[in-house]
Amino acid sequence: MNPPAPHDQTKQSLAYGEAWPSFDESENLLEVFINNAPIGIYRTTSDGRILLANPALLRMLGYSSFGELAARNLDEETFEPNYERSLFKAKLEREGEIRGLESEWMTRDGKAVFVREHARVVRGADESVLYYEGTVEDITERKRYEAERHAILEIIQGVNTTANLDELLRLTHQSLGKLIYAENCFVALYDRTDEMLRMRYFVDEHDATPPPQKLGRSCTAYVFRTGRPVLMTEDVFCALIEQGEVESVGTPPATWLGVPLRTPSEIIGVLVVQHYDDSHAYTARDLDFLSSVGGQIALAIERQRAVEASQESEKRYRLMFESNPLPAWVYDLETLRFLAVNEAAVVHYGYSREEFLGMFVTEIRPAEDIPMFLERVSAVIVGSNVVAAPSRHQTKDGQTIDVEISSRALFFDGRRAELVTANDITERRIAEEKLREFSVKLEQSNRELQDFASVASHDLQEPLRKVQAFGDRLKTKCGAALGDEGRDYIERMQSAARRMQNLINDLLTFSRVATKAQPFVRVDLAEVARGVLSDLEVRVEETGARVEVGEMMHVDADPLQMRQLLQNLIGNALKFRRPEEPPLVRVHCRPAAHHPDEHSHAARAPGGGSCQIVIGDNGIGFDEKYLDRIFTVFQRLHGRHEYEGTGVGLAVCRRIAERHGGSITARSAPGQGATFVVTLPIEHHEGEHH
Repeated sequence: MNPPAPHDQTKQSLAYGEAWPSFDESENLLEVFINNAPIGIYRTTSDGRILLANPALLRMLGYSSFGELAARNLDEETFEPNYERSLFKAKLEREGEIRGLESEWMTRDGKAVFVREHARVVRGADESVLYYEGTVEDITERKRYEAERHAILEIIQGVNTTANLDELLRLTHQSLGKLIYAENCFVALYDRTDEMLRMRYFVDEHDATPPPQKLGRSCTAYVFRTGRPVLMTEDVFCALIEQGEVESVGTPPATWLGVPLRTPSEIIGVLVVQHYDDSHAYTARDLDFLSSVGGQIALAIERQRAVEASQESEKRYRLMFESNPLPAWVYDLETLRFLAVNEAAVVHYGYSREEFLGMFVTEIRPAEDIPMFLERVSAVIVGSNVVAAPSRHQTKDGQTIDVEISSRALFFDGRRAELVTANDITERRIAEEKLREFSVKLEQSNRELQDFASVASHDLQEPLRKVQAFGDRLKTKCGAALGDEGRDYIERMQSAARRMQNLINDLLTFSRVATKAQPFVRVDLAEVARGVLSDLEVRVEETGARVEVGEMMHVDADPLQMRQLLQNLIGNALKFRRPEEPPLVRVHCRPAAHHPDEHSHAARAPGGGSCQIVIGDNGIGFDEKYLDRIFTVFQRLHGRHEYEGTGVGLAVCRRIAERHGGSITARSAPGQGATFVVTLPIEHHEGEHH
């Protein structure tokens, strides 16, 4: 019986209700469909002779014409080397249809192509086999993707389960060989400590393992420098040689594939495979796959380096722990048992190491301190720190010692624990207590001295006034009788009394810097400077001076003492002038933070910074070797006949600066003028006074 005509088959596949195409139209539609289908379509006789093959199948198998393919038999083993076609035909004839059969076919030039095949039997009216027809879909890319994915999963599993890097690299090499040619494979790592490239893994059929070397101009070095994967063909290699980028190293391969080993932070090396004979051994797809493998290798190497660094860190920690001169230990935060102690703890507390490791940490604390300690321990979080916390401990002989505890909560052998360092401050506490007692006595003595200075200064005023008053009367009533010599004696006596009164007044001023101080308020130093210049107006006119006031600032201070400070310093600048030149005084403020070269010890309030008041002049100046001396009470660099004064003014300035938490210093040279710099905190905390 003859097989049904093709157009009959077409009619049977049309949807119900559609208009039947004519015979010619049906034939044309079938032909168009077969010729333009994206998958292969074939028809063969039962003995494998090819009756029909569409263009897609010809392209898939590498044949240029149907006649060329028809000369072959589909039952030939060369078409399906890994599958027996006879078994396929037996099943097909038994079941009438096979769907989704995956097998490996061979192209005309001998390359494998993976296909997914649907086939059916076309039978006649007597159920005899007329021919086979089927479709063939190229699934080579999908198979390649699955194989790549499997290889990557193998490597990832190795990364997660293999601690030994050499073993992991061998596993990676084996996985690579399942997909690409990898008989020649190496991993080169760059050591940044000595800038050398070292072979971490090397398998090659021609060359021996190269020694460590500088980067140079090898292809491996090129990939490392550029950070780009490279498929190095002969043309690419020659072009890079001409550009001076690479040079030939070792046995030249026909083709070479190299990818950088990149971690999130840097490139650590290069993965390479190469073929010495086949110039077409690798494709761009192989390059992508190798790049994926390189990423996993880089992560594995990074992990191993982290482990090695952790081990090295642990060694250093143990060395530091044991060699720490202060007692140190680790205890379990759950059980409170000692887990480790250093030699210093053994020596200082008197327990042996074995005794310590059998004790609870509460056993070295006084009984009354344990509840507070347990309360603190219950709130400890891993990662938290305690620095220099005061505590008390007991040694084996029952002695209670004062200690400062520094600790860090951590995991130790998988347990929540705390690393503790104890600094015995018993002797320091005793010394501090003695110092506090001394400070109290000293403060009391200072108060008594200040009170004495104030009272003495006040009580001395009256006798001096009497000396001056009676001297005036004696000079008025008896001056003629006394003669020149007697009047000279009276003048000397009154001059000495005036000097004595000036000294007493200055001493009283010095003592009142602390005893009569006012609370700190916000002070506008520009306003203070204007008031001072108003007070010094007569002296400025007498000396022909020019006083320039620049930008001033606001500070928290005692306003009266700020006025006293500026008056003393500007007054000194007018006093210690050069006879041949009118005084020039410049006053301004600046933030201390912009001038770190100044000799300032001012305490800076948080967030407030410090202010520097600068008073410069063109006067006589002084030798800086006397810098400390000029700020001492009653110290003078010149005789009182040359320049008036008692030598208290600068001492008062220093005391005012120190009372405000600041300092004063000066820069000068003989004949070059002087510049005084007062550094003060801009802000003070509420209630903060000095």
